[in-house]
Amino acid sequence: MGQFWVSYSLAIIFKLTKGLFFASILDMRRFKIIIFGIFLASIIPARGLLALGPIPVKNAEKRYNFNSSGIIDWDYSTIHWERGKVSLEEGEGGFVSSGVLWTDDIRFSPDIYSLTLTGVYSQPSGTNILAFVSFDNDIKEYPLTWGSSFEPNAISKKMRLKIFFATSNPDLSPELDELYLKVELKDLSKNGPRNRDNKRVSDLKRMNKVLDKYYDYFGHYPVVSANGLEKESQWSTLESILDSATLHYRKNYKYGFRDQPEGVDDDYKYGYLTNKSGNNFLLWVKLEQEESKYLENSWKEETFNINCESPVFCISSILPYEPDLKIRFFEEEENEGDLGDGNVQFIKEKDKKKVYLNLNGFRLWLNSPKVFEDVGGIWDGIIDLGSAVEEIPLVRFIRAEGDEKIYLVSENGTIRHMLSQSMVDAYGGFDKIITVSEEIINALPQNYLIRAEGGTKVYLLDQKIKRWVTSPQILERLNFSFSDVVEVKSEEIKSYAEGTPIF
Repeated sequence: MGQFWVSYSLAIIFKLTKGLFFASILDMRRFKIIIFGIFLASIIPARGLLALGPIPVKNAEKRYNFNSSGIIDWDYSTIHWERGKVSLEEGEGGFVSSGVLWTDDIRFSPDIYSLTLTGVYSQPSGTNILAFVSFDNDIKEYPLTWGSSFEPNAISKKMRLKIFFATSNPDLSPELDELYLKVELKDLSKNGPRNRDNKRVSDLKRMNKVLDKYYDYFGHYPVVSANGLEKESQWSTLESILDSATLHYRKNYKYGFRDQPEGVDDDYKYGYLTNKSGNNFLLWVKLEQEESKYLENSWKEETFNINCESPVFCISSILPYEPDLKIRFFEEEENEGDLGDGNVQFIKEKDKKKVYLNLNGFRLWLNSPKVFEDVGGIWDGIIDLGSAVEEIPLVRFIRAEGDEKIYLVSENGTIRHMLSQSMVDAYGGFDKIITVSEEIINALPQNYLIRAEGGTKVYLLDQKIKRWVTSPQILERLNFSFSDVVEVKSEEIKSYAEGTPIF
């Protein structure tokens, strides 16, 4: 790979300098070989394709065009400077055979991890320009190859450059017009791992507050159920949702948002996932210190297929233990009270897989084994009613005890909050609204994907607005499928404000 870029660079240099050569053939000492600093410095070293590790990389650049001599350390330099150019000293017999340019101290923070030096200079035949570097107060000089990355073997924040000029012909001198220095910086100090872990935990705790603020208003967390390994996608989706809420509700829901760390392995980036209902979330990141004090208070259960064991630090909204669920249901206006577990029935039709919760003469489909278990279902306790199951009407609306929110139960077993009287009326009115325990509401998956009856556009319903999901690929990236899409009345879909599309 490196040989290809070098050959490609030389080809460009040849084309650019060919005209100069024929125009100045009578004055060979002025013939210039121009090396483009930015072009060569942008070449990625081979290790850039490998793992980056836990330490963020910070890039810094410095350019010296010698329009002033401020960077030159004149106590040690033996060269000639005039505005915009450095060359060998010239005496009565011509140019001296050699000279050196030392720069003043060049400082960086944090520590110097690698450096690449390039420049614009002329090097006529019989002349040479070599580059060296020294670190801190060490007198040892390390040779540099123009345009190639160099990694020091010691931790330092300070360096000096030495440029050596030489000629075997007193009539010719090399000339230096510009230096371009590109540096990669990393915190390589002893306390670096602790400081970085402090920031990681602090960032996630701050994000917890951001998420809680969102939940307080919308009643659920920003729904992100992408693949657990796609942290960049998760974080960008989360940011997009917060941006959308800020735009449409004129309140800064993004205040305190922390950017994804750059220049680190994926393990050390921030992850965010929720269940499809947005009832619970998980934030996580890997720490460098396996015995970090923060791990004592970390959420430790495997959640959303993420293993929250040391050294992974997790924050979750899930309670550290799940109380025994008591399923309660009431008929509207009759308020019969707690009927007790003995009256609860989990029912099914023989040889069919669908299991329902019998809510006092109405049936509620529990569309997955997890939902069944979350509402307190016991597999050995399912009652087979045969074809009589079909005679029990499906639940249309439910609400939690003590809560005014009314949810429509969709055909795919998900529930969707009805925002107004007109929405409820579009689906048949308030008759037979079933009141259940809050645990059941929390266990049922929320419906976020809708499309109008007879329509083709799929919308993500969130923050009381609809956002067009522009392609099947976007739907897949959000970890949804077309089976999650529910067809809704046109009256309902028109009542939602139009949000920004998801691309």
